[in-house]
Amino acid sequence: MNTRKKKELLKSRVYDKTNGKCAKCGKTIGMKNTISAYYIPKSKDGTNNYANLIPLCKRCARLKKSRILDIEKCLRYLPDNYKEFLKPNTVYSLNSYDFIHLVKDYFGLNDEKVYEMIFSQLAYCNNLLNSKGINYQDLKKALIPTKSSNDREIAFWFDSNKISSGMYGYEVFSRLIPLLDKKSTFSGLMGDYIDILKKDKSQSFLKQMLIQNINECNKSDWLGSSQYYVIYVSNITKNRLVDIVNELKKYEYFYGYTDLYSGSVLKDYLSAILVNGFIKSKNRIIMPNPDEEISNLNIYGYPFEENDYSVYSINADCFNMFLSYKIETKYVDKNDLSFSLNAIYPKFENVNSLAVEIPIDKWNYISRDAMAGKKGKGGIISSLDEELRNRSSFTQCVNQNLYRNYFYNLRRNKYGILLFNTCIPLKMVDGSYRKTLIALKFFPKQNRLVLETIT
Repeated sequence: MNTRKKKELLKSRVYDKTNGKCAKCGKTIGMKNTISAYYIPKSKDGTNNYANLIPLCKRCARLKKSRILDIEKCLRYLPDNYKEFLKPNTVYSLNSYDFIHLVKDYFGLNDEKVYEMIFSQLAYCNNLLNSKGINYQDLKKALIPTKSSNDREIAFWFDSNKISSGMYGYEVFSRLIPLLDKKSTFSGLMGDYIDILKKDKSQSFLKQMLIQNINECNKSDWLGSSQYYVIYVSNITKNRLVDIVNELKKYEYFYGYTDLYSGSVLKDYLSAILVNGFIKSKNRIIMPNPDEEISNLNIYGYPFEENDYSVYSINADCFNMFLSYKIETKYVDKNDLSFSLNAIYPKFENVNSLAVEIPIDKWNYISRDAMAGKKGKGGIISSLDEELRNRSSFTQCVNQNLYRNYFYNLRRNKYGILLFNTCIPLKMVDGSYRKTLIALKFFPKQNRLVLETIT
């Protein structure tokens, strides 16, 4: 199909969105007089993607200019299903490893089709959650890394050799669940400490890695890595951790715990072997459901209901794609980063070509109180190693670490601006490393990333 035919077909599809009416004023217009207007204008990186085009009469198109119209007030004649594509959207975390890779490769989809597929699947996921009285926004804390120094990421270790029952997962969860804070929200991952290295000295390496990182609560005789069962909690307060550990150490099979707030080789390894089991959102437990014919299936059979939790399960593909917590690791698949950006923009070239810029006025803003030692942005800069307190070195450090973690909280705000977050380690004055969240503006047409803020 030649270019002219493609443009005519696209205009026809846009025209059909409102059955020949102007989306703004409702005036009946013919195909010839229909303007396929950009909802998000080109000046704000809007594309000629079908989802971004709205049918307007010539007068309304002229008045719109480069403004972004209020969806509910100004696009009253656009059907709701098309409005959904135009609303500000957020993807807290995107797991592309299975479903998206498979579908893109099998059907030969381009970036635009992948964008539409991700958006449609997110809408489907939201509808499933809403049907169960759950808001996607309420799960944010379970899907992005904790930054607060009062909250920790913890791996609890259990020696299955000391549990007589073969159902050791049930045994340890029956002890852990009553200890959880009903008000907390986090993701729970679990799995055996398996050996995926399969080398001559890999067991020795795994043993030393565990011994060097664990806060031991009970003795355990090493027979092999797979004897240890791990439960990873993505977000837990220090006080709750103390209470849980004091109770669990009464059981001889509780080996101990590891604080994984900061990056480490062990954290990198666990990111590769543990599976997402559930999300705890206050008194609700959300699980993947491989059998949708059975509603709200507790697939693990762990005693959540007995401890006054309500169990909900949703489509396994949706859960794996949008509700899976990704443990921070420096061994990130760049294809995953590309798919993440593809989730908020329909055309994407190459993640390798992106580099962060920090404009001088932005640097002055985030460092203005540094000399006075004040809190806030300036307080962050003043706490860093002296070498990082100038814009050039700080920018270089950010770019060196940009692709050593996942992208989170991907979003398009009401002004059409694309943003996302990532976490990077910054060296402190005392030689330790500070876990720092950076928010970046993404300008795809210019292939630019610009620092928005740090926390």
